[in-house]
Amino acid sequence: MRITKNRDDSGRNIRRRPLCSLAMVGSAVLGAGGLFAVALEGAGAATLNAWSSAGTLGTARAGATATVLANGEVLVAGGTTGTVASDVLATTAELYSPTSNAWTTTASGAPTVSDAVASLLSNGNVLVAGGAATGGTATNAAEIYDPTTNVWSTTAVLPSGDAVFGASALTLQNGSILVVGGDTGSLSAPVPSALVSLYNPTTGAWTAMNTMATARAFPSATLLGNGTVLVAGGQSVVGSTATVALTAEVYSPTQNTWSAGGTLVTARAHAGSVLLASGQVLLVGGQNAAGTAIPNAELYTPSTNSWSATGSLATARTDAVVAALPTGQVIAAGGTGATSNTLLTAELYSPAAGTWALAASLANARADAASVLLPGGTLLAIGGEAGGTAVPSAEAYFAGAPAAFTNASSLTAVTGTATTFSIQTTGTPTPTIAENGTLPAGLTFVGGTTGTATISGTATGPIGSFSVTLSATNGVETAASQTLTITVAQPASPGYLLASKSGTIYAYGHAVKASSLNLNPTSRPVVAVGRSPGTPGYYVVTSLGNVYNEGGAPFYGSPAHKRLVTPISAFASTPDGKGYWVVERNGTIFPYGDAVAYGAVSLNAKTRPIVAMASSPDGKGYYLVTSLGNVYNEGDAVFYGSEAKAHLPHPVVSFATSSDGKGYFLVSSGGNVWNLGDAHFYGSKAALKLASPIAGFVPTTDSKGYYLAAANGQLFTYGDATSFGSPTLSVKSPTISGITIPD
Repeated sequence: MRITKNRDDSGRNIRRRPLCSLAMVGSAVLGAGGLFAVALEGAGAATLNAWSSAGTLGTARAGATATVLANGEVLVAGGTTGTVASDVLATTAELYSPTSNAWTTTASGAPTVSDAVASLLSNGNVLVAGGAATGGTATNAAEIYDPTTNVWSTTAVLPSGDAVFGASALTLQNGSILVVGGDTGSLSAPVPSALVSLYNPTTGAWTAMNTMATARAFPSATLLGNGTVLVAGGQSVVGSTATVALTAEVYSPTQNTWSAGGTLVTARAHAGSVLLASGQVLLVGGQNAAGTAIPNAELYTPSTNSWSATGSLATARTDAVVAALPTGQVIAAGGTGATSNTLLTAELYSPAAGTWALAASLANARADAASVLLPGGTLLAIGGEAGGTAVPSAEAYFAGAPAAFTNASSLTAVTGTATTFSIQTTGTPTPTIAENGTLPAGLTFVGGTTGTATISGTATGPIGSFSVTLSATNGVETAASQTLTITVAQPASPGYLLASKSGTIYAYGHAVKASSLNLNPTSRPVVAVGRSPGTPGYYVVTSLGNVYNEGGAPFYGSPAHKRLVTPISAFASTPDGKGYWVVERNGTIFPYGDAVAYGAVSLNAKTRPIVAMASSPDGKGYYLVTSLGNVYNEGDAVFYGSEAKAHLPHPVVSFATSSDGKGYFLVSSGGNVWNLGDAHFYGSKAALKLASPIAGFVPTTDSKGYYLAAANGQLFTYGDATSFGSPTLSVKSPTISGITIPD
């Protein structure tokens, strides 16, 4: 049964190549015009949205295959040369180097066929299968090209009966190659086929798979996001009548089954198809049953298994170069027009608008060209035919690739430690990076035009989170934007402050003393020293309710002028640094700034005094702790246990939460350390007789260690706590009342 093919103006048969979808950058090779992701920028194109020469083939050819190799070069094999209708086949294969923008011939032994299929295998070799051989007869032969050795070799032939040209081929998610449809017989007497074959690259063997419901030659095939394959349209037969299929089918590789893929809006063969970022498939142009090019385009939606019309091409075209670009647009270039004229125009489709717009025209009109899309956003259109004669030239369309950030969106800078953070982008042309916002003190942004930038320096504090906006521009689409969150944190042991009862401050490590107070340690003793979150400052609190804000710590008020029932004994800042609580020994709470009183306890200040306080992680609760080991949790503070029922060897004098707020420590004057919740125990002085009682306790910033401070200034370190020194005070006149790690 003969199917009439398109003819040029002189009535000569024009051979057509199989069409498969060109997917987005990063996909696998999809048949003859497929894509393989490699780190490459097309050297043959330099101006955005324009065509430029990509060299000249050694042999003009139409209906050839093109495959991007793992090393970035492009292999072109087969095709018809000279006058297309003469069916003279190219006997060589050629390699394109984007670096030199030139073509070279491979070793001898290349397949002498046209309208074959080609796919890149997982091992880097290329499979070329089927096609129309000498005399125009369909062949089942297959060959392998090894780029590392530059050698062609035969491999297993297609299954019995599956000698085809004009088939479609795709690389499945498991690396196997699926070949569907095509014409059996010969160019003069083609018979559409419903056969399906699967090539296993590991074994080098073919397997006949379940056939399609409809025989199809020159169909459009697309690998969907879920791993299934959509095959649409194609030349077919109904009874003995040649026609163009209006149907589509979906193949499940895991089940080896075919199912209906909806009904096309317009029957077509030789169309282009691409997978869009939305997961839909765009079917473009092609020809109707009369062999006339059509302008129609339509969309397949996998979730509904249905087709719908979208904007039509300005110019009807079949056998065009159709590819999805990294910008998200789709280009349709060249092809044969409705009057069998060879086209040099090109159009761009916007998925968002569903419309086409004119793009830069090709330098040379061409149809039935091979094409590949390189990851840098360069589309190669290779050879083809114009007016029935094979074209030797190749062209490159430089769409570019939009700028995108590949670095993490957050970084942590530890105060006192040198930090270098690399900002990296992808995109072609190379993006320029800029920063907008206020960086933490001590850090500097260094940008450039090389697609990379750095943020480096030594953060000085205050600790906290800071956000800056990074932008990357390269002239392709809109600028890429990234919000970078920089967390300034303390080292586990950045340093510490020790406060004496008289207000003398001893600073060690990176901690900075603002000033020392001169207080009467008998009538107005210091009872607490606390950090000021977000500043390098600190608070010094007395038993009479004085709150001294030092080193930049903000003042929110104090109960110094109130008539206190019992002395002040504890203090805690809110996590955001915008408030604090001051507590009497009897449990009375005085909140200031954004601190809120969530509850209080009424205790006997002589037998069960409050000795410590700490905020919950979000500041919407707190803990009150007594000398007998009671832990009162108020607001959203979570209770993890207490030592209230134990017979304590020494009274509790200090309390602190773990860094994640999911545990806490209780510490006695005798050096006992009780860890509750996820707080980890690293050691204590419970087994020793101390020369001076413990007066203060503070975990390291990561809670993987802690400090015990004795009243005489002696310091004990555990876990990752580092000693930077301590004061030497009289054992007979101990004065230390607390310890803290400032921001």
